[in-house]
Amino acid sequence: MPYIKSVTTLTDQTGLKTFSSRVKDATSGKRLIALGDAVNTVWNYVNEISMRSAQRGPIWAAKKQLRDLTKGSGKLLGLPSQVVQEVIDEFVMKRKAARRPKLRWRASRGPKRALGWVPFTNQDI
Repeated sequence: MPYIKSVTTLTDQTGLKTFSSRVKDATSGKRLIALGDAVNTVWNYVNEISMRSAQRGPIWAAKKQLRDLTKGSGKLLGLPSQVVQEVIDEFVMKRKAARRPKLRWRASRGPKRALGWVPFTNQDI
């Protein structure tokens, strides 16, 4: 069964809280899988842009540059723009923690596919 995963920060900034709920409706599950695939597409696009910018020089693409490059993509993918921005924020945070310009690709199909996740903000809920 598909699961909704939403991460919100606590008020004192000491940790993260993850909510997980089971969805039994068939149409909602399909919609969540489609949203997860769209999030993986955004992640892979940002990953490719980051890799190409690192090949050109020692300076990696900044968060603002990545946001500018993904303007309007939410409408094409059926995602709210806040979700696209949250994916970019998560990517930049993981890239900085790993200290490398390219992270692993997120496959949406196949035996080694990544679990779909959709970051929600307070505006989306």
